Amino acid sequence: MTSGFSVDEAKKDIYQIGFHVIENPALGSAFEQMTKDEVAFDISSDTGFEFCFKFVLSEPRVKETLDALGDDLGSRFILGYCGGIPADPNRIYSFRAGGDKPHLLLVHAWPRNSSSVYYCGLHSEEVPKYTSDNNLLRVLGPDANSFTGKELGYDGNDKRHPLADGGLVIWDARAAFRSLRKWSYFYVFVEEEQLKEWKETREFWKKGLSIPASQDPDYVARLGVYVQRDEAS
Repeated sequence: MTSGFSVDEAKKDIYQIGFHVIENPALGSAFEQMTKDEVAFDISSDTGFEFCFKFVLSEPRVKETLDALGDDLGSRFILGYCGGIPADPNRIYSFRAGGDKPHLLLVHAWPRNSSSVYYCGLHSEEVPKYTSDNNLLRVLGPDANSFTGKELGYDGNDKRHPLADGGLVIWDARAAFRSLRKWSYFYVFVEEEQLKEWKETREFWKKGLSIPASQDPDYVARLGVYVQRDEAS
């Protein structure tokens, strides 16, 4: 177990409030530099794959948390999608409309000097959600106001909160967040049995993730990534 980290506390946070915060200044600095240099974050690129491998796939706190939550479901979590979200103070986003178990988890990377709000407990309540123009789900402000918002990064008065120097939020896709400052990048992990079902029934999940030509597909798949395969393979 990583020093100073409790997987039981991480699980408790995700089950009770919907998310768990992992501070990582090295990630925050790397994210900031990659953005400044305008290099790719997508896992299909060498730079994006390296970032994902270093700060997500091989990060012990992430692995321990996902493994423990997978064990609770009698399964494991597979990385099936990734993407970026620009700051938009006027929108509250979610990734899943309902369900009684956390079959979909996000590992959400934030750079230094970001600002965001995650809504405690929203994942376990029936809250109206609407499809947005970017295909994410939106929660309207009045519907989110009955939940406590946890500020991360910097608030409107430039007061420091957890993640001020960057890091990750592992969260239940039924939860919701608002990005107030800085672009962020997310990794979607799907419970394996759920992924098998969705591959048969949902076009979005049929292909998997494209990875760099420099990487061995079998090795990357063993890391827990849903790798796009050629028809011949």
